[in-house]
Amino acid sequence: MSMLKKSLRLKSSRQFSQTLRNRQRYVDRCFAVYALRRPEQAATAVSFLPRFGLIVSKKTEKRAVRRNRIKRQFREILRTQIIPEYSARLSHWQTVVIIIRPQALNTPFDQLKLKLKQCFTNLPISSLNK
Repeated sequence: MSMLKKSLRLKSSRQFSQTLRNRQRYVDRCFAVYALRRPEQAATAVSFLPRFGLIVSKKTEKRAVRRNRIKRQFREILRTQIIPEYSARLSHWQTVVIIIRPQALNTPFDQLKLKLKQCFTNLPISSLNK
């Protein structure tokens, strides 16, 4: 299993908080997706992929092993399914943060794939905060 490229990951807490503050969102029982729209001039210049961040709180799962496992599963779905299939839609977003909820820990991997695909299909491209 290969990993999501480091260039496609959010690293600083500032990037996470900016995305969570000025965002579009899609909410599911297993996760919530927050996406920050790319500035218009940057979106039309070249199609870039957004940077992704995953959050699993200790409140969701106390054991680090399980938190890391679910994050690996989500990264794998992003790398193999979402980025190849939705690259045109993703180019409109600068950053995407996925907050993983407790329900995701007991959801089968294939079902998580379907739910995440549905999310990126339904995530609105237009933004309220232009």
